[in-house]
Amino acid sequence: VQDDANSVDYYVNFNAKKGINSGTREGGNQVTITSKTLAVRDSYGESEFVAKLGGQASFTFANYNITVDAIDTTKGKAHVTLLLTGQSVCMPPSPAP
Repeated sequence: VQDDANSVDYYVNFNAKKGINSGTREGGNQVTITSKTLAVRDSYGESEFVAKLGGQASFTFANYNITVDAIDTTKGKAHVTLLLTGQSVCMPPSPAP
């Protein structure tokens, strides 16, 4: 999610606690949000941990609100339902792993 007013990009991810991440200690099976201040868009740079969200949790950042409606990890693959509201919300789908 781009916050052009503050030159920050926010990244919303799901930290599945399985496979190579099975031993994760923080944010396992939760939605994580990180941010990166933009020097040059799409360049490498340091990111900052912003939040971790479980089911029914919400977080507001910039002009956006994200709500985790549901997290289901019972069928071998994680299924996460999110609601993102705010200005000009337009995000392409993530490629499958």
